[in-house]
Amino acid sequence: MDQRDRAFLHDMTDFICLNRLATMLALYQATAEPDLTTRLTMKMIDESLSEEQLSTLADKNAGNIQGIMIARIYAELFAGYEDLGAFGQAIQNRTDGGIFRRYVENETWQAARFLQGIIDSNIPEHPEVTLDVVLRIPPVAQFEGHIPQEQFNRLREYYRTIPGFLYGAALQYQARRGDALAIPTGIAPPLEWEGMLAIILGDDPPTPGSARDRLSRTVFNRIKHQFLVTGNLSAYSDPTSSRPLEFVHLSLEQDFTNKVLEWMRTIARVMSDFASILLLLDGLDIEV
Repeated sequence: MDQRDRAFLHDMTDFICLNRLATMLALYQATAEPDLTTRLTMKMIDESLSEEQLSTLADKNAGNIQGIMIARIYAELFAGYEDLGAFGQAIQNRTDGGIFRRYVENETWQAARFLQGIIDSNIPEHPEVTLDVVLRIPPVAQFEGHIPQEQFNRLREYYRTIPGFLYGAALQYQARRGDALAIPTGIAPPLEWEGMLAIILGDDPPTPGSARDRLSRTVFNRIKHQFLVTGNLSAYSDPTSSRPLEFVHLSLEQDFTNKVLEWMRTIARVMSDFASILLLLDGLDIEV
């Protein structure tokens, strides 16, 4: 392993891996105090507002600001999946230029291919697919006798169980547009949709199996690029249109946000763990 790879892996253990989680926690704080964030936002839009006008606008827009923050948290989770996929494929293909170079040159389709490979391995039905198989790294047996027995036992269990987490993450990331909801053509949406937050995917369904068919890709783009989140979904219904409007609901429930944060916490932890394992192998002079 060269010095640049070592430096990158050290950064991954306690810096790079925290990027998404730290961002999500900052956004989460804004959802916990929407009034403060809304007041600051409205004031920056129009510095001439009186205190009374500012309070009125803050009350009116607090829900919108909270929705924006939750949407951004959700987008960071999908970006985290791609970070995990990028790191995984860089480790898998490290013999071609090293881990750092492979990570730097990674493209989204390569991260997606790594995650699809996890799904294709059908890990729940194949317990023999342990971490060394997934990442193409030395088997855990090579640590035995070089590290304390208790640490070795934990590492052996990690090699066995963590592919199951990777499989679950890959399934979430590779969900297809067919899993989305839609406002059927010529039908008004039901009343219970009123007041719900929705991410509008579009009205041009993709070809099944194409890159554009990946639900996570479209959700991410509709938040990070062309922001298409609304609390007024019914207004988009057009009974005269022949094109169904696809969307996914975005929950404002605390439980949903907590689950998203927990998934990102685990992704950050796993990326740090992978880097630590590689550095441990290198420190023991075991060829990586």
